Amino acid sequence: MNSLEYERVKKCPLFNPAEHIVEIPIESLVFDRLNSQVRKDGNVLRKVPEIADSLENHGQHTPISIIPNCPRPGQNYLKDGTTRVLGKEKNASRTITASTYHAKVSFKNEEKDSAKWYMKQCQWNAEHLPCTPSTTGDINHQIEHMFTQGILSGLLGRPFSMGFTEEEKTAWIEESLVHLRETYPGKGKDKLQKILKSVLNSNVPNELFCNYTHTADVEFFNRINPFCAAGSSVSGAGTTYRADNGDIHAYYRATTPGHIEKEVLSYSYRKKMAMPDIKVTVAIHHSDIIKSDSKGIEGYIEKLVNSARKLNDAGGFSIHGGKQKVIDYLVVYPQIFNKDDMHRAKEVITL
Repeated sequence: MNSLEYERVKKCPLFNPAEHIVEIPIESLVFDRLNSQVRKDGNVLRKVPEIADSLENHGQHTPISIIPNCPRPGQNYLKDGTTRVLGKEKNASRTITASTYHAKVSFKNEEKDSAKWYMKQCQWNAEHLPCTPSTTGDINHQIEHMFTQGILSGLLGRPFSMGFTEEEKTAWIEESLVHLRETYPGKGKDKLQKILKSVLNSNVPNELFCNYTHTADVEFFNRINPFCAAGSSVSGAGTTYRADNGDIHAYYRATTPGHIEKEVLSYSYRKKMAMPDIKVTVAIHHSDIIKSDSKGIEGYIEKLVNSARKLNDAGGFSIHGGKQKVIDYLVVYPQIFNKDDMHRAKEVITL
């Protein structure tokens, strides 16, 4: 547990420090000393020197969390506090202060790998104050784990399905966000919703619609580039290439109207200031197909096109005496798996 959780525990009427706080031999602990359940890539070693210094100079104020006599009598399964244990070892300590409260009271009947344990550990890491809290990458990893391992489905009592109606999809996402906001109290709802939808887009197969990740976007554009008969080799946003007619283009992608109005605007302005004759090509497609049908996708693409046109109308600028567009061309990606829709791959909108 972290210091905030420990303060909450100490105020609980069921907490008995004489029973729940114990000093145990470090050698009795059972844990993976190289990996963390909740860190991206499992890496905990980067934090050990900082923790070791804190323990050496200030002592251990927050106990680790254990399940006593697990997996065998006399052993203690470590649920939270890996870096504290490694920090103690680094300082040559032989014992460590541990808490059995969550194993005996709040998670009394839960297995060591239960969803409740995982969600609570994510919360403890998100709220860390004296040491490194979970990074955005860690939180993305945690939420994906919650989905792929069925933790969210178990909490909601049903798995997410592309067969849901739009109302059912909305309800599943909203209910999941209730649990996620409890787990990550410092993160806003919009941020958590964005992460959850990204996880759903990446992990839920859909036979009708295609979601282009950043990598898939670049690969697709290189294959179908309508300005180059032989395709292209752009590697990411801002990459330049020569069209068959000799024009130099810069490639960007946009999946939301806000993306066009903020990021593409600034990228294009800087690019055209450096290269006044460059043509800006923006590939557009729907960023969130989870709640969409074909009609919704078409409407969303129309919003993207209108945002680009408004940007040109309002944000055109002059360079070396000549009027410049912010965006010169839009390339519309198909998002319906249908042979008849593939003509959209070569569709170019000149602005």
